[in-house]
Amino acid sequence: MDTLRILRIIVALFSSLFLLSCSSGGSDTVAGGGIGGTGYVGVGTITEFGSIVVNGVRLDTTNAMVFIRGKEMGMGDQAIRDNLKLGHVVIVEGTLNENGTSGSAARVMFTPHVRGPVTQITDIDATAKRLIVLGQTVIIDDNSTVFTNTSFENLSLNNVVEVSGMADTSGEIRATYLEKVADSFDPITVCEVKGMVQNLNFTERIFTMNALVVYYGVADMSRLPGGVPAEGQLVYVRGTVDTGNRLIAEEIEPADESRIAGTRRLDIEGFIIAFSSVSDFTVGYVKASAQGNIRYKGGLSEELAAGTRILVKGALVNGILLAEQISFRDQAKLESSVVAKNTVQKTLFLRGLDGITVTFTDLTKIGGFRQNFDEIQVGNYIRVRGRELGNSSVVRAARAQVIPSSDVVILQGSVDAATEPQLTILGVTVNTTPIPDGNFGGMSRTEFFNNVKPGVLVKIKGRIEPSGVVSWEEIAIEDDI
Repeated sequence: MDTLRILRIIVALFSSLFLLSCSSGGSDTVAGGGIGGTGYVGVGTITEFGSIVVNGVRLDTTNAMVFIRGKEMGMGDQAIRDNLKLGHVVIVEGTLNENGTSGSAARVMFTPHVRGPVTQITDIDATAKRLIVLGQTVIIDDNSTVFTNTSFENLSLNNVVEVSGMADTSGEIRATYLEKVADSFDPITVCEVKGMVQNLNFTERIFTMNALVVYYGVADMSRLPGGVPAEGQLVYVRGTVDTGNRLIAEEIEPADESRIAGTRRLDIEGFIIAFSSVSDFTVGYVKASAQGNIRYKGGLSEELAAGTRILVKGALVNGILLAEQISFRDQAKLESSVVAKNTVQKTLFLRGLDGITVTFTDLTKIGGFRQNFDEIQVGNYIRVRGRELGNSSVVRAARAQVIPSSDVVILQGSVDAATEPQLTILGVTVNTTPIPDGNFGGMSRTEFFNNVKPGVLVKIKGRIEPSGVVSWEEIAIEDDI
C-alpha cells in the first residue's frame, strides 16, 4: 500500500471515528452505545486466563459483559471461558488500578479479522507461511500463532478458518490465532471480514477490502453513520461468496475498534502503519505522539519506524494517544558487525555473538546503508530487531539496519538460565564479573540476580576487543519487576 493511500485512509478513519463518537443513535449492539466514557481501554492479545491478561494487565472479569461480533454473549468468567481463546485480539473496557498492571473489566469484545476459505498457502520459511483467506493475506507463525482444530503443518487448501490478528503496513494480517472451523468450503457458508473500506464505488455499490470485492447493494447498513459506507472506514462485514468470488454483504457495521473515541486511558498493541516522527505516528488505527518523558521498554525512540510492532500505553486526548510508555514486541535485539553470511539460507552471523543465527525472510524490513539482503556484506555493522524462535539461538529478523561501523556489541533477549555471576541469552553465556557494580540498570549486582530468571528480558552492552572477544560493560532488566 503506497504512502499517499495510507495517509488518505488515516484521515478518513479519524473522520469516521469522530462521527461515531458524536453519534447518539441507539443502534449500537454494544450496550451503552460503544466504548467511550472516561475509563480504561486495552486493545491487544489475550495471553492468559484466570481473569484475563491483555497487554500485561490482569483484569478481573467477574462482572464483565462479553460481546462477540457485536452481540452480547453473557457475563462473567464462564462467558469469558466459553467465548474467548488465547491469541484472540480483543478490546477490554474497564478500570485500571493505580499499579497499572491490574484492574476490572466491564466489557470484553472480540470480532475475528477474517473467516473464510484458504485459497492459497505459500511457505515463507520453516516456521512461517503466507495464506490467502477471502482476499486477505494472512501470515501464520509456528512460534506465535495459536492454532485450534489444526496445526501449522496440517492446514490445507479449502479449509475454512477463522483468524484473529493485527494488520501490518502492507495490510497483511499477522495472525495471533487461527481456528479451522470446517474441512472444506460450502458456498452457503457465511463469511466475515474486518478492515478498511477501499475504492468505494457508489454507482456499482461495491468497495474493496484488500483483494476482496464487497457488494453492498442488499446489505443492512443501519448501524453505519448515515447508513452508507465511507472511504477509509473501519468496518465488519458478513455475507456469502458468489461465483465471481465477490462477498455479497448481508450486514455491514462499524468494527468494534472504531468505537474507541472518549476513553481516558488506552493501551494498544499493533504495528506502526504510518510514521512521520516520534511526535506523529499511527499504531494500528490510532494516531499517537511520543513527546517528553517517555519510558521505552526493550528499545529506543530512534527505533520507532513504520512496520515496527509496539505496545503503547498512555492517555487519549482529542483523538491522539499521548504515549507514556512504549514497549517493543519483537524483543530480541542484536548489534555487531557481520562475520559470515549464507546467501542461500539467508542467514547472518555476528561478531562476538557466537552461536546466534539471524534469519531473514521476505517479511524482514531492511534499511540504512543497505536496502536488501543481497547488499549486506561481511564487515557491515548491523542492528537487528526480531523474535527468537522458540527456546533456540535463532532470531528471525523483523527489521535490520546497516549503520555506521562501531565496536559496540548489544545482546538483548529472554534469559535462558541465570546463576550468579553468569547468565545465558539466546545460547550466549555472559560472565558478568567484569561489569562494574554500578552498571546493573540501577540495581546492585545482588538485586539484579535476585530478580533475573528464565524468560525475563535483559539487555547487555559491551565492546569488541581486537581479539574478537567481547568486553561486557553494562547490563539491565528491560521488563517490569
